[in-house]
Order: sequence, then structure tokens, then C-alpha cells
Amino acid sequence: MKRILPLIGFLLLSTFTFGQLSIEHLRENAEQNLIHSGFNIEGNQSSAPYSLSEAQGNIEPNVPLLGIKFGGNMSKVISDSAATNSEYKSGLRGGFLYGVYFSEIFTLETGIMYEGKGFVKTNTARAVQETDTNRLISLTDYDYSARFHYLQIPLYGRLTFGDNVKFYTTFGFHFGIPLTASQEGTMQMKTITQEFSGSIDTIAHPIDTLTGDAEMFTGMDLGGSIGIGFEWPMKVKGFTGPPPSLFVDIKYQRSLVSIGKATEEEITVNGDPVTIEIPAPEAFNQGIAITAGLIFPLSVK
Repeated sequence: MKRILPLIGFLLLSTFTFGQLSIEHLRENAEQNLIHSGFNIEGNQSSAPYSLSEAQGNIEPNVPLLGIKFGGNMSKVISDSAATNSEYKSGLRGGFLYGVYFSEIFTLETGIMYEGKGFVKTNTARAVQETDTNRLISLTDYDYSARFHYLQIPLYGRLTFGDNVKFYTTFGFHFGIPLTASQEGTMQMKTITQEFSGSIDTIAHPIDTLTGDAEMFTGMDLGGSIGIGFEWPMKVKGFTGPPPSLFVDIKYQRSLVSIGKATEEEITVNGDPVTIEIPAPEAFNQGIAITAGLIFPLSVK
């Protein structure tokens, strides 16, 4: 992560500088193309079917945007306890976006969407105990998978550069309301006693199956993200307003607070049921999300 942050900073600075230098050049080229196509830029604005900015594929400032998006992700959990050394699990994401186009460069976006996250973990825990007469080895083999379902509300800023094909960077936060969290897997314990004489005795305990709710991971998911993307304004024949656009982007996401939640478990002590509280594990979602979609400006002239 320490190596990625300087690279991201350099990328943002480079794209902002490039965009500032190229905007005036792109505008001049667009004006010349419109003049050659018969548009009267200075004399009679009403002779053009839509404004210069809209003809360029840009949207006038302060225009609201509505869109749909769909994609997938690869996520895992960073944890020092319940999900140590977890591996990535694929998931789906999709929903609606609403934004306001404040200028040629800056757009603020929010919306509502579903996002599925989770992780997988396959491991063998090993404990060794040696005595004067034998060697005792205990093994625990397990294969575990967890899935988290969120109703997510993002708030992103977007810096856009370019003309026909636009390049943009996104940065912001998301608030994930947990819907459900499920788990599944198997676990088996084995005890191996090896005598110095060479005899080996193995005791294999029954395989335990893990199913049901993963309540320990049902905390709120407050996180941040940063990403890059491309947008293509669509030239629709006969369309007299700001054009809709296709887009695709990739984001890095990470929880800023733990999604772990304290749970309760009932055990039996001397024949009596006792409820104990299990502390919340420290666990943070992390992953890469790829999304594509369509944006519709809501202002039509």
C-alpha cells in the first residue's frame, strides 16, 4: 500500500495538469469543426440544434445526471484474527447513480446499489508437542467461505478530461448497510501420536460442517475508494439535448472501520445453559471493483 499511494498521487497530478493544458485546445478544435459544418458560433446561436458544449459531447454546468451501472469485484477481508490470510472471492455489484455536473471537469455522484463481498480461506493449522516418549501432532484442516451482502450508498467526486473519449479519476467514500452475511465450509481435526519405536497412531475426528449466518461480519461497511475510468458520449441521430454516455471504470476499495460485530453464543456449564459474548473481530473489506454503465443528462433543450 505504501508503494501504491505515491503512484496514485502522481497519476492524479499528471492527469489534472494534462487536462488543464488540453481543454482550450479541444474547445478551439470543436469550434472550427462546427464552423466548417455550417454552425454560426457568434452570430446566431439558435441556428444550431444544440449548444457548442453539447456538440462537443460535454454537458452544461449544474445539469443533473441519472444512470445505471453493473459490474463485479474481487474482495477479501484483512484481519488479524477471524480471517487471517484470507483469499479473494468474486462478487456482483449494480444499481443506480445520481450526479450533478458542476463544470467541464468536476462531477459529484451518489446513488444506491447492491454489492456482494466476502472471502475464502483454506488452511491447515498445526500444533506440535514433544515429550520424552512420543511426539504429538494436532492438525486442523478447514475450507471456509463467507459472503456479505450490502445496500451501498456512495459519494464520489469525479475529475474528467478529454473530448470524444473522456478519461476520468474518481475518489470518495461509500456507506454499506449490511443485509445478510452467510458462511459455509468444513473443518476436521486430526491427532497423530508417533512413538520413537516407529509406531504411528492417528485419530481423525468427525468432519464439522459450517453453515448459516456469519454474524461476526455484519457490521457497517464505511470505506473509501479511488479509481480511473473512461467515458464515451453517444452521438444519437435527431437527439437535440446533452448526449447520454457509456462509461467503464475500475476502483480500489477498502473499509476504513472494522466490519466485525460482537456476537453471543450459548454453552453448557455443569449442565446449565450459559450465554457468553464473543468480542468483535478486527476485519476490513478490501478489493477491486470493475463497473460499466450508462449516464443520462436530465436537462433537454
